[in-house]
Amino acid sequence: MAPSPTEMDDPHIDSRIEGGGAVDYDPETEAETEHMKHVRAIKDAHENELMAIPGVQGVGIGQNGIGEDVVLVYLKDAAVKQQVPSQLEDVPVETTIVGEIDAY
Repeated sequence: MAPSPTEMDDPHIDSRIEGGGAVDYDPETEAETEHMKHVRAIKDAHENELMAIPGVQGVGIGQNGIGEDVVLVYLKDAAVKQQVPSQLEDVPVETTIVGEIDAY
C-alpha cells in the first residue's frame, strides 16, 4: 500500500514505512481477509485492557514490516513498551510511539 500525500508529510508514518515497521490497515482500499477478521476480534477482545495501560494512546490493526497481520498499539513514549504484551493469544503485537494524543 503506497502512502498518500498526507501520510508522506507525517514523520511517524514515514519512518515506519521506510524502516519496515507496522503499517495501518485501510479497510477502504484493502479487502479484509478471514485472518484479518480474526485479528480484529482479538483486538476487540483485548482493547480495554490495553487502553488501561498508562501511556497507551490507541489500539488498531495493521500489518508489520513483513506483511503479517498484527494488533497495533500506539504509545505515548518508549517507556510504555515494556508493559505491552508482544502477543495477544495467537496474534503478534506491534507498538508505535506517537506521543501524547489530544482529542478535541
